[in-house]
Amino acid sequence: MAVTIKQIADHAGLSVPTVSRILNNDSQLFRAETRDKVLKSASELGYRPNSYRMALRTKRFNSIGLLFTADTSLSCLSCETQTALLGELARRNQHLVAGQAGLSAAIDDATLPKMLREWSVDGLLIDTTAATPLAVEELIHRTKIPAIWLNSRRDADCVYPDEFAGAKAGVERLLDLGHRRVMYLDLGDRGRHFGPDRQAGYEAAMKAAGLTPQALTPAPVEKADRAAFLSEWIRANRGRDFPTAVFCSGVDQAMPLYVAAVQAGLSVPRDLSILTIHDQSADALGLRLTQMRLPAAELALVGLTALDEKILNPTVDVPPCAVPLIYEEGATLAPVKKGS
Repeated sequence: MAVTIKQIADHAGLSVPTVSRILNNDSQLFRAETRDKVLKSASELGYRPNSYRMALRTKRFNSIGLLFTADTSLSCLSCETQTALLGELARRNQHLVAGQAGLSAAIDDATLPKMLREWSVDGLLIDTTAATPLAVEELIHRTKIPAIWLNSRRDADCVYPDEFAGAKAGVERLLDLGHRRVMYLDLGDRGRHFGPDRQAGYEAAMKAAGLTPQALTPAPVEKADRAAFLSEWIRANRGRDFPTAVFCSGVDQAMPLYVAAVQAGLSVPRDLSILTIHDQSADALGLRLTQMRLPAAELALVGLTALDEKILNPTVDVPPCAVPLIYEEGATLAPVKKGS
Protein backbone atom coordinates (compact mmCIF):
# COMPACT_ATOMS: atom_id res chain seq x y z
CA MET A 1 0.00 0.00 0.00
CA ALA A 2 1.30 3.44 -0.93
CA VAL A 3 2.62 5.62 1.87
CA THR A 4 0.60 8.82 2.31
CA ILE A 5 1.79 12.32 3.12
CA LYS A 6 -0.29 12.19 6.34
CA GLN A 7 1.63 9.12 7.48
CA ILE A 8 4.91 10.92 6.86
CA ALA A 9 3.63 13.99 8.73
CA ASP A 10 2.63 11.85 11.74
CA HIS A 11 5.98 10.04 11.67
CA ALA A 12 7.93 13.33 11.51
CA GLY A 13 5.67 15.19 13.95
CA LEU A 14 4.96 17.92 11.43
CA SER A 15 1.90 19.30 9.66
CA VAL A 16 0.57 17.83 6.40
CA PRO A 17 1.02 21.17 4.48
CA THR A 18 4.66 21.40 5.60
CA VAL A 19 5.42 17.84 4.50
CA SER A 20 3.54 18.33 1.23
CA ARG A 21 5.45 21.46 0.29
CA ILE A 22 8.85 19.94 1.10
CA LEU A 23 8.13 16.76 -0.86
CA ASN A 24 7.01 18.88 -3.81
CA ASN A 25 10.33 20.77 -3.88
CA ASP A 26 8.85 23.92 -2.38
CA SER A 27 11.08 23.97 0.68
CA GLN A 28 12.82 27.35 0.51
CA LEU A 29 10.83 28.71 3.47
CA PHE A 30 11.78 25.83 5.77
CA ARG A 31 14.91 25.23 7.80
CA ALA A 32 17.34 22.56 6.63
CA GLU A 33 16.63 20.51 9.78
CA THR A 34 12.90 20.45 8.96
CA ARG A 35 13.56 19.40 5.37
CA ASP A 36 15.97 16.66 6.47
CA LYS A 37 13.45 15.40 9.01
CA VAL A 38 10.76 15.07 6.34
CA LEU A 39 13.05 13.35 3.86
CA LYS A 40 14.32 10.95 6.52
CA SER A 41 10.78 10.00 7.53
CA ALA A 42 9.77 9.55 3.90
CA SER A 43 12.76 7.27 3.33
CA GLU A 44 12.13 5.20 6.45
CA LEU A 45 8.49 4.66 5.48
CA GLY A 46 9.36 3.78 1.87
CA TYR A 47 7.55 6.76 0.32
CA ARG A 48 7.70 7.18 -3.46
CA PRO A 49 6.29 10.33 -5.13
CA ASN A 50 3.25 9.82 -7.35
CA SER A 51 4.27 11.10 -10.78
CA TYR A 52 0.69 10.93 -12.05
CA ARG A 53 -0.58 13.28 -9.33
CA MET A 54 2.37 15.59 -9.78
CA ALA A 55 1.71 15.79 -13.53
CA LEU A 56 -1.93 16.68 -12.89
CA ARG A 57 -0.90 19.39 -10.48
CA THR A 58 2.01 20.93 -12.42
CA LYS A 59 0.81 20.20 -15.99
CA ARG A 60 4.31 18.78 -16.62
CA PHE A 61 5.54 15.20 -17.03
CA ASN A 62 9.01 16.07 -15.75
CA SER A 63 10.42 13.96 -18.57
CA ILE A 64 12.24 14.58 -21.85
CA GLY A 65 11.83 12.51 -24.98
CA LEU A 66 14.74 11.40 -27.17
CA LEU A 67 13.80 10.42 -30.72
CA PHE A 68 16.34 8.70 -32.94
CA THR A 69 16.13 6.89 -36.23
CA ALA A 70 15.77 3.17 -36.71
CA ASP A 71 18.79 3.43 -39.02
CA THR A 72 21.62 3.70 -36.49
CA SER A 73 23.98 5.09 -39.13
CA LEU A 74 21.83 8.24 -39.25
CA SER A 75 21.73 8.80 -35.49
CA CYS A 76 25.07 9.60 -33.90
CA LEU A 77 24.35 10.08 -30.20
CA SER A 78 27.64 8.94 -28.68
CA CYS A 79 28.05 7.28 -25.29
CA GLU A 80 29.56 10.51 -23.98
CA THR A 81 26.53 12.49 -25.14
CA GLN A 82 24.15 9.97 -23.57
CA THR A 83 26.07 10.01 -20.28
CA ALA A 84 26.01 13.82 -20.14
CA LEU A 85 22.31 13.87 -21.05
CA LEU A 86 21.33 11.33 -18.40
CA GLY A 87 23.55 12.98 -15.80
CA GLU A 88 22.01 16.41 -16.34
CA LEU A 89 18.47 15.01 -16.27
CA ALA A 90 19.25 13.17 -13.03
CA ARG A 91 20.52 16.43 -11.55
CA ARG A 92 17.24 18.05 -12.54
CA ASN A 93 15.25 15.11 -11.16
CA GLN A 94 13.89 14.40 -14.63
CA HIS A 95 13.88 11.20 -16.63
CA LEU A 96 14.42 10.28 -20.26
CA VAL A 97 11.97 8.53 -22.59
CA ALA A 98 13.58 7.13 -25.75
CA GLY A 99 11.95 6.01 -28.97
CA GLN A 100 12.73 5.16 -32.58
CA ALA A 101 11.09 6.38 -35.76
CA GLY A 102 11.72 5.27 -39.32
CA LEU A 103 12.78 7.61 -42.09
CA SER A 104 10.06 6.50 -44.50
CA ALA A 105 7.83 9.10 -46.09
CA ALA A 106 4.66 7.63 -44.56
CA ILE A 107 3.99 7.23 -40.86
CA ASP A 108 1.26 5.48 -38.89
CA ASP A 109 0.52 4.60 -35.28
CA ALA A 110 2.11 1.19 -35.69
CA THR A 111 5.53 2.70 -36.45
CA LEU A 112 5.46 5.79 -34.24
CA PRO A 113 6.78 5.68 -30.66
CA LYS A 114 4.21 6.36 -27.97
CA MET A 115 5.66 9.75 -27.10
CA LEU A 116 4.68 10.99 -30.57
CA ARG A 117 1.20 9.47 -30.38
CA GLU A 118 0.37 10.71 -26.89
CA TRP A 119 1.39 13.59 -24.66
CA SER A 120 3.89 11.87 -22.35
CA VAL A 121 6.95 14.15 -22.39
CA ASP A 122 7.50 17.87 -21.85
CA GLY A 123 9.75 18.24 -24.87
CA LEU A 124 11.63 16.30 -27.49
CA LEU A 125 15.26 16.00 -28.55
CA ILE A 126 15.55 14.60 -32.09
CA ASP A 127 18.85 12.98 -33.03
CA THR A 128 19.38 12.54 -36.75
CA THR A 129 22.17 13.50 -39.12
CA ALA A 130 19.82 13.30 -42.10
CA ALA A 131 16.66 15.15 -43.05
CA THR A 132 13.69 14.31 -40.87
CA PRO A 133 10.79 12.81 -42.85
CA LEU A 134 8.24 15.44 -43.84
CA ALA A 135 5.49 13.39 -42.20
CA VAL A 136 7.32 13.48 -38.85
CA GLU A 137 7.98 17.22 -39.25
CA GLU A 138 4.28 17.81 -39.91
CA LEU A 139 3.28 15.68 -36.93
CA ILE A 140 5.53 17.65 -34.59
CA HIS A 141 4.23 20.92 -36.01
CA ARG A 142 0.61 19.79 -35.78
CA THR A 143 0.83 18.46 -32.22
CA LYS A 144 3.00 21.40 -31.07
CA ILE A 145 5.50 19.17 -29.29
CA PRO A 146 8.40 21.43 -28.24
CA ALA A 147 11.35 19.95 -30.11
CA ILE A 148 15.07 20.60 -30.61
CA TRP A 149 17.12 18.77 -33.26
CA LEU A 150 20.57 17.47 -32.32
CA ASN A 151 23.33 16.87 -34.86
CA SER A 152 21.27 18.43 -37.63
CA ARG A 153 21.69 21.93 -39.04
CA ARG A 154 18.41 23.74 -39.60
CA ASP A 155 17.11 27.30 -39.78
CA ALA A 156 15.97 27.16 -36.13
CA ASP A 157 15.41 24.84 -33.15
CA CYS A 158 18.67 22.94 -33.53
CA VAL A 159 22.01 22.34 -31.84
CA TYR A 160 24.85 20.84 -33.83
CA PRO A 161 28.67 20.59 -33.88
CA ASP A 162 30.31 23.38 -35.85
CA GLU A 163 31.84 21.01 -38.40
CA PHE A 164 32.88 23.79 -40.80
CA ALA A 165 34.74 25.85 -38.21
CA GLY A 166 36.23 22.73 -36.63
CA ALA A 167 37.60 21.46 -39.94
CA LYS A 168 38.94 24.89 -40.83
CA ALA A 169 40.68 25.22 -37.46
CA GLY A 170 42.18 21.75 -37.82
CA VAL A 171 43.63 22.46 -41.25
CA GLU A 172 44.95 25.82 -40.04
CA ARG A 173 46.83 23.91 -37.34
CA LEU A 174 48.41 21.76 -40.06
CA LEU A 175 49.36 24.88 -42.01
CA ASP A 176 50.90 26.43 -38.88
CA LEU A 177 53.15 23.35 -38.65
CA GLY A 178 54.47 24.11 -42.14
CA HIS A 179 52.39 21.69 -44.18
CA ARG A 180 51.43 22.92 -47.62
CA ARG A 181 50.45 19.73 -49.41
CA VAL A 182 47.40 18.88 -47.30
CA MET A 183 44.81 16.51 -48.73
CA TYR A 184 41.20 15.92 -47.68
CA LEU A 185 40.10 12.27 -47.41
CA ASP A 186 36.56 10.90 -47.31
CA LEU A 187 35.85 7.32 -48.38
CA GLY A 188 32.50 7.05 -46.63
CA ASP A 189 28.84 7.90 -47.07
CA ARG A 190 28.61 11.62 -47.76
CA GLY A 191 24.81 11.75 -47.50
CA ARG A 192 24.97 13.22 -44.02
CA HIS A 193 25.07 16.96 -43.48
CA PHE A 194 28.51 17.02 -41.90
CA GLY A 195 30.42 15.72 -44.93
CA PRO A 196 30.04 18.90 -47.01
CA ASP A 197 30.70 21.06 -43.93
CA ARG A 198 33.97 19.28 -43.17
CA GLN A 199 35.20 19.48 -46.74
CA ALA A 200 34.10 23.11 -47.04
CA GLY A 201 36.03 24.00 -43.87
CA TYR A 202 39.13 22.27 -45.25
CA GLU A 203 38.83 24.12 -48.57
CA ALA A 204 38.28 27.47 -46.86
CA ALA A 205 41.50 27.10 -44.85
CA MET A 206 43.51 26.04 -47.89
CA LYS A 207 42.23 28.85 -50.10
CA ALA A 208 42.80 31.45 -47.37
CA ALA A 209 46.44 30.32 -47.30
CA GLY A 210 46.69 30.65 -51.09
CA LEU A 211 46.87 26.87 -51.56
CA THR A 212 45.00 24.61 -53.94
CA PRO A 213 42.73 22.08 -52.21
CA GLN A 214 43.18 18.45 -53.19
CA ALA A 215 40.67 15.81 -52.16
CA LEU A 216 40.38 12.06 -52.39
CA THR A 217 36.62 11.49 -52.34
CA PRO A 218 35.75 8.51 -54.55
CA ALA A 219 32.48 6.64 -54.50
CA PRO A 220 32.01 5.21 -50.97
CA VAL A 221 34.43 2.37 -50.19
CA GLU A 222 33.40 -0.44 -47.85
CA LYS A 223 35.16 -0.19 -44.48
CA ALA A 224 36.78 -3.62 -44.89
CA ASP A 225 38.32 -2.51 -48.20
CA ARG A 226 39.62 0.92 -47.21
CA ALA A 227 43.15 -0.04 -46.11
CA ALA A 228 43.71 -1.95 -49.36
CA PHE A 229 42.24 0.92 -51.39
CA LEU A 230 44.55 3.42 -49.71
CA SER A 231 47.59 1.13 -50.07
CA GLU A 232 47.01 1.07 -53.80
CA TRP A 233 46.49 4.82 -53.89
CA ILE A 234 49.78 5.41 -52.02
CA ARG A 235 51.64 3.05 -54.37
CA ALA A 236 50.25 4.83 -57.43
CA ASN A 237 50.75 8.41 -56.20
CA ARG A 238 53.80 8.37 -53.97
CA GLY A 239 56.32 10.85 -55.28
CA ARG A 240 57.52 14.42 -55.10
CA ASP A 241 54.04 15.96 -54.79
CA PHE A 242 52.68 13.38 -52.36
CA PRO A 243 50.81 15.01 -49.40
CA THR A 244 52.72 15.64 -46.19
CA ALA A 245 49.44 15.73 -44.24
CA VAL A 246 45.93 14.38 -44.65
CA PHE A 247 42.80 15.78 -43.03
CA CYS A 248 40.38 12.86 -42.67
CA SER A 249 36.62 13.30 -42.49
CA GLY A 250 36.41 10.68 -39.74
CA VAL A 251 38.22 7.98 -37.81
CA ASP A 252 36.95 5.35 -40.28
CA GLN A 253 39.16 7.05 -42.85
CA ALA A 254 42.10 7.85 -40.55
CA MET A 255 42.78 4.34 -39.21
CA PRO A 256 42.86 2.64 -42.65
CA LEU A 257 45.12 5.47 -43.85
CA TYR A 258 47.49 4.89 -40.93
CA VAL A 259 47.60 1.15 -41.64
CA ALA A 260 48.20 1.72 -45.36
CA ALA A 261 50.92 4.31 -44.68
CA VAL A 262 52.81 2.02 -42.31
CA GLN A 263 52.53 -0.88 -44.73
CA ALA A 264 54.01 1.37 -47.43
CA GLY A 265 56.99 2.18 -45.23
CA LEU A 266 55.88 5.71 -44.33
CA SER A 267 56.44 6.96 -40.80
CA VAL A 268 53.45 8.64 -39.13
CA PRO A 269 53.75 11.51 -38.35
CA ARG A 270 57.34 12.08 -39.58
CA ASP A 271 56.54 11.37 -43.23
CA LEU A 272 52.78 11.83 -43.11
CA SER A 273 50.68 13.69 -40.54
CA ILE A 274 47.11 12.54 -40.00
CA LEU A 275 44.36 14.67 -38.45
CA THR A 276 40.76 13.52 -38.13
CA ILE A 277 37.37 14.36 -36.64
CA HIS A 278 35.73 12.03 -34.13
CA ASP A 279 33.17 12.12 -31.31
CA GLN A 280 35.41 10.58 -28.63
CA SER A 281 39.08 10.00 -27.91
CA ALA A 282 40.30 8.00 -30.90
CA ASP A 283 42.59 5.35 -29.46
CA ALA A 284 42.97 2.11 -31.41
CA LEU A 285 45.74 -0.35 -32.16
CA GLY A 286 47.77 1.35 -29.43
CA LEU A 287 47.67 4.60 -31.41
CA ARG A 288 46.08 7.82 -30.27
CA LEU A 289 44.93 9.82 -33.27
CA THR A 290 45.23 13.59 -33.26
CA GLN A 291 41.76 14.96 -33.80
CA MET A 292 39.22 17.72 -33.71
CA ARG A 293 36.81 16.10 -31.26
CA LEU A 294 33.09 16.57 -31.62
CA PRO A 295 31.67 18.27 -28.50
CA ALA A 296 29.62 15.25 -27.38
CA ALA A 297 28.91 16.21 -23.76
CA GLU A 298 28.56 19.90 -24.56
CA LEU A 299 26.02 19.05 -27.26
CA ALA A 300 23.74 17.37 -24.73
CA LEU A 301 23.87 20.25 -22.25
CA VAL A 302 23.37 22.96 -24.87
CA GLY A 303 20.54 20.90 -26.39
CA LEU A 304 18.73 20.67 -23.06
CA THR A 305 19.12 24.41 -22.49
CA ALA A 306 17.65 25.10 -25.93
CA LEU A 307 14.80 22.70 -25.21
CA ASP A 308 14.07 24.53 -21.94
CA GLU A 309 13.56 27.68 -23.99
CA LYS A 310 11.33 25.86 -26.45
CA ILE A 311 9.17 24.36 -23.70
CA LEU A 312 8.64 27.80 -22.15
CA ASN A 313 7.80 29.38 -25.54
CA PRO A 314 6.69 26.60 -27.93
CA THR A 315 5.66 28.98 -30.71
CA VAL A 316 8.94 30.95 -30.71
CA ASP A 317 11.87 29.73 -32.82
CA VAL A 318 15.06 29.04 -30.88
CA PRO A 319 18.06 30.33 -32.89
CA PRO A 320 20.35 27.58 -34.21
CA CYS A 321 23.40 26.93 -32.07
CA ALA A 322 26.70 25.63 -33.46
CA VAL A 323 28.90 24.11 -30.73
CA PRO A 324 32.70 24.41 -31.30
CA LEU A 325 34.86 21.32 -31.80
CA ILE A 326 37.74 20.61 -29.41
CA TYR A 327 41.35 20.03 -30.47
CA GLU A 328 42.74 16.88 -28.86
CA GLU A 329 46.43 16.09 -29.06
CA GLY A 330 47.52 12.68 -30.30
CA ALA A 331 50.48 10.92 -31.84
CA THR A 332 49.78 11.52 -35.54
CA LEU A 333 50.64 15.19 -36.01
CA ALA A 334 54.09 16.76 -36.42
CA PRO A 335 55.75 19.70 -38.17
CA VAL A 336 56.49 19.15 -41.84
CA LYS A 337 59.73 17.27 -42.44
CA LYS A 338 62.54 19.42 -43.79
CA GLY A 339 62.89 19.13 -47.53
CA SER A 340 59.28 17.99 -48.01
